[in-house]
Amino acid sequence: MADRPARRSDRVNRRSQRGQRSGDTARMPISFPRRRPRPAAPLALVAVAALGGCASDPAPVLLEDIPPATVVDARPAAFIDGMSVPWGALRPTLGEIAGADALREEVLDRRIAAAFAERGFTLTGGAEAAERRRLLESLDADDTDRAIRMLDEIRRQERLGPHRFRMLMRRNAMLRAMIEDAVEVDEALLASVFDARHGPKRQARLLVVPTLDDALEVAAALEAGARFADLATERSTDTSAPRGGLLEPMARLDASYPEALRSAVFALDAPGARSGPIRLDRGYALVRLEAELPASGRGRDEPEVAAEILRIARARRERVLMDRLANELLQGAVVRPIDEHLEFAWKAARPR
Repeated sequence: MADRPARRSDRVNRRSQRGQRSGDTARMPISFPRRRPRPAAPLALVAVAALGGCASDPAPVLLEDIPPATVVDARPAAFIDGMSVPWGALRPTLGEIAGADALREEVLDRRIAAAFAERGFTLTGGAEAAERRRLLESLDADDTDRAIRMLDEIRRQERLGPHRFRMLMRRNAMLRAMIEDAVEVDEALLASVFDARHGPKRQARLLVVPTLDDALEVAAALEAGARFADLATERSTDTSAPRGGLLEPMARLDASYPEALRSAVFALDAPGARSGPIRLDRGYALVRLEAELPASGRGRDEPEVAAEILRIARARRERVLMDRLANELLQGAVVRPIDEHLEFAWKAARPR
């Protein structure tokens, strides 16, 4: 059994040589790693914590070894100036650029599917479609067309193509089924959701830069008369940059925005006022208040409103539990990259 891969490689090489002698390169046999395709998270769609982890419980899962580097994937991936670029030539670069993310998604695919099966669950035919509907509702429950446009933008930003998006929905469906019985909704969460949906709101512009020095430089430019929207477009690292930093209206208790950001926005006196540098997880931010919006006037005791906030609160709690379970499964995996480029990417991505 141990010499079977070597004999298969010999057959591949002999057939490759015959194809080269006959000049029929289009039919040359190809061998490439026996790996499942994989996708992801992250995106705010499924949050997963740091890479790696060497926990002994649950049982470790070893990824399959990558075949020897002597077996090259010669299928054309693209053409440059009319000349073919084989997948084998791109593989080292792809491994170093995105190998860690791809491997992490493969780990999640395997670990979640294994846990799902071990607990006796089965995935129904419409589970993935149901996840997509939930996602659209979370983006905009009142305007389906707008929700679809927002989802398309998220997919472009996160590079969620057809395969990765489908696998993300599949993972979410399995995670949701596994945590369903543990979901509990308390009064604090219901109050937060009601405030976010029906309380008074403020709309602001956001500008995020990597360092405090950058933030102070931007603040000086604003004092000198530069327009906030222009600087946000040019310098902000936030996804709102193409809109001049304009954010969706936020409520005081809206947990979808960081507490530091909400506090800064609601501390501003009037539209036109702006904050000093604010420390966020991804850098330093400045905000400018654009408008104040009144509450909807609806009450929590209205049946329609009560049902709405319960649905949203439950979805938020599910999201937290799903992320937590995904992280536990990821941390429990034992990952051993064989390919040197993939190993470089994986080690570089792990927290030190």
